[in-house]
Amino acid sequence: MSDDLPRTDDHTQLPGPSRFTRETLIGCVGLLCILLTVPLLWIAVGLGRGWLNHALPLLAFAAAIGGAALTLRVPSGFTVRSSDPRRPLTPSGDAPTIELPATMANALIAALSTMLALVAAVGIFFELTQPGKPWGLSLMLIAGAALLIVGLLVYSDRAPTPAWRWVRRTIYGAAFQASGPLIAGGLFSLCGALFLALLDGYSWGLLGLASVVLLGVLLTPLARRMPPQRGRARSANRHTPWSS
Repeated sequence: MSDDLPRTDDHTQLPGPSRFTRETLIGCVGLLCILLTVPLLWIAVGLGRGWLNHALPLLAFAAAIGGAALTLRVPSGFTVRSSDPRRPLTPSGDAPTIELPATMANALIAALSTMLALVAAVGIFFELTQPGKPWGLSLMLIAGAALLIVGLLVYSDRAPTPAWRWVRRTIYGAAFQASGPLIAGGLFSLCGALFLALLDGYSWGLLGLASVVLLGVLLTPLARRMPPQRGRARSANRHTPWSS
């Protein structure tokens, strides 16, 4: 063997230089969107009553949720490995996914989610055109809370995955890609309605925002420390009725 060839067991070589990749750009854009939330809310509070005073908070919440979604797409430098044959993982550390034909239950959940999103959009339109009226805020609150509940039920595999033709899910349950848009849309409509209610002078807007923030602070550490549920691992031929 020639001495000029590198050895595979040589650990003395320095790591290669860091490079600006597409994933790095996505993470930077996501962080920029999250940081943009504070100045948008500050400008909205300083403006007088009007459609722009109500549009900027919605834009701020959309930037925060979109920035968080972009940062979550950045792959981690640590790849999760699985030594448990009952819970396999792909070489990239993700759960194996399968695609199945959508059933009537999947189509009904997709239709319900679409209807709730349209109701939230109508509420936003009423709130922008008629600031301070209870109709827009009520529609946004009801649709946002319903979307959030549906998204959490889909994420916990207690409701069918919304799909029209094909259902894409992991072998352990519904993928976060299916419930993530529902949860994000629910938080956007719910938090936006509470902040706009605060701007309109409703006292329950501040109480609602404080409750949402407190609930998020309390549930985030609990969700991160929750052990994996081994009993929910299923094979490709033993799925729930709504995904088979």
